[in-house]
Parts: sequence; structure tokens; C-alpha cells
Amino acid sequence: MMENKLFEKTFDAWNLASVAARVWGPESNIAQKAQKDFYRLLMAMDDQTKLDFFEYLEKVKVRLDFWG
Repeated sequence: MMENKLFEKTFDAWNLASVAARVWGPESNIAQKAQKDFYRLLMAMDDQTKLDFFEYLEKVKVRLDFWG
């Protein structure tokens, strides 16, 4: 698993974008800004890191579904 700050920041940005879209709606300024920030960080990753990130994200989603 990735242990760098970019990976952590990208996960935090994804989480913020997800929550903002659920709370304020995907068309809100807050959600759109959060989504842009997430994509900016995502595009800074190389392909292998993106793959690792999305594999990790799937594991997190499965755990959240299990608890929730």
C-alpha cells in the first residue's frame, strides 16, 4: 500500500468530495470545488499509484458497506 502524503491527501479529498456532494448536493459550489481538488490530486499521481488508490478505495467501500 502507498505510504506517501499524496496518497493520503487524495483519500482525504475523495472523502470530502463525497460528503460534500451528499450533504449539499453535487451541483453545489462546495461539492464542485471539492471534486475539482480531488481530481487535481488524482491527476498528479502516476498510473500505478492511481491503481493502488482505487484498489484501496474499493476495500474501504466494502468495509463501510459491511458496517453500514
